[in-house]
Amino acid sequence: VASLFSWLLMDEILPGLFIGSIREAWDEELLKRHNIKFVVNATHRENPFPEQIEYLHCRVLDEDEENIYQYFEPARSHIVKAKEAKAACLVHCMAGISRSSTLVLCYLIMEEKMTLLDAWELLLDRRHEIQPNDGFWEQLTRLDHEQRGFHSIDLVEYKLRSLAMEFEDFVTIEEIQELYEEMDEDLEELDNYLIDKYL
Repeated sequence: VASLFSWLLMDEILPGLFIGSIREAWDEELLKRHNIKFVVNATHRENPFPEQIEYLHCRVLDEDEENIYQYFEPARSHIVKAKEAKAACLVHCMAGISRSSTLVLCYLIMEEKMTLLDAWELLLDRRHEIQPNDGFWEQLTRLDHEQRGFHSIDLVEYKLRSLAMEFEDFVTIEEIQELYEEMDEDLEELDNYLIDKYL
């Protein structure tokens, strides 16, 4: 079974800032090896090592309508606290794809002063399997605008770029954009078309 999830590994995004899945969060030896003494837990599961680890528990489901924005400042603060303690911090959800990546992106925007676009590109470079859900992305664009005064990448561009990465063996981003326009800017129709044609 472990081999099925071999890609769900912990990745270091910046020195001392890790993103991962619940598997790594429950691996006490792994946490010790990487000096992880702070954890942002973005699941409803309980914290496994409360005596050894300082936790921030963000009880949020991976659903579009969930309010993850309320955890942006607490997550930023928790990661900063780890840096000040000269310790590492792991941000995790169940798979390390949506909730945890959203919270790492918020940290990069708020603390590292990146645009959402730059933060997303950095995170993708360090961990290819990240994909905040649409609702989380909208909340990130709100933060992006609040912090920078403009939207560096909106939901539509995010969706088109994500599709281009998913189908990169078959189509270019330019072809994706052309198809999107031909389909009267219907993302669902575009997604279904690409799945039917290439998968």
